[in-house]
Amino acid sequence: MTELRVVNSVYFTQGKKIPVTDGATEISFTMPDDNITILPVFYEKAAVSKTDFANVTNGALPQGWRCTQENNKIHEFPKTYTSGARLFSGFTGYQGKALYWREVSAEFGRQTAYPLELKAGEYKLTFAMAAWKGNPDYKVEILDLTTGNSIAASETYTAGPNADGSTSANLSSAATRELSFTVSAKNKFVIRFSNQTSGGGLHEFLLLACKVSLLQQSDEPEPDTPTPAIEIIDLLGGVKVWSFDKTVYIQSQAGQKFTIIDVNGRMLKSGVTQSDREEINLGRGSGIAIVRIGGRSFKVKY
Repeated sequence: MTELRVVNSVYFTQGKKIPVTDGATEISFTMPDDNITILPVFYEKAAVSKTDFANVTNGALPQGWRCTQENNKIHEFPKTYTSGARLFSGFTGYQGKALYWREVSAEFGRQTAYPLELKAGEYKLTFAMAAWKGNPDYKVEILDLTTGNSIAASETYTAGPNADGSTSANLSSAATRELSFTVSAKNKFVIRFSNQTSGGGLHEFLLLACKVSLLQQSDEPEPDTPTPAIEIIDLLGGVKVWSFDKTVYIQSQAGQKFTIIDVNGRMLKSGVTQSDREEINLGRGSGIAIVRIGGRSFKVKY
């Protein structure tokens, strides 16, 4: 545990925190009010991305978040707003705050300065969503930032409870949900919550929690840093690999098995080198390819 955070009472607006000494087995403090809600904040070793509203003020958006609403209007960090998607505070339950969004989507990982970059492995997205008004439906997906393809999607949920347009609502009963997903190779992704409600009127949501945790790291060796086209990469064992245009070149002893996949794990080419300088044309398209040969893995542009 790192601290106790007051998330409801007169002390809430002061951002009252009760620090916890590292290694302590007991915590003593004087209650700051007769009626308060205290949230224990834990250090989470497995969490690779977590949205924390503690330092986000009313009208702002948390770091890295981008919301699209009616007429495709964008609200995003670090701007502040007086209407539309923005942070609300004063609730009971969870962090005492929520990201209000409506109509289209709320996304994390779309902003260049705040990427969601994950290595190969098994992950879990944990989230909670209430309704600002009514009973709107939504789903969440994990998207490949480059291709826009979905690698995982939840079922459609109904947001709840209904805050009925009040920032003093008790949202403690909001369900905490999970979405498991697999990352086949290191890449950047987007968490996308999207409105799935049919019918007219505004469909308004309150995002209460969003966290990505690593369940198991892949045993696959991590690819090297992507290299510019034409630059040769020297590997152990005298193997050299480079790329130019749509062609990957492998210089090695003949008879070595190789595979070439894209960042989503889709097989592009595979085979055995027939000479000491193999040329593999990847055909149409462009992107990052992962070449595996001689027990090594690394990336090249094509």
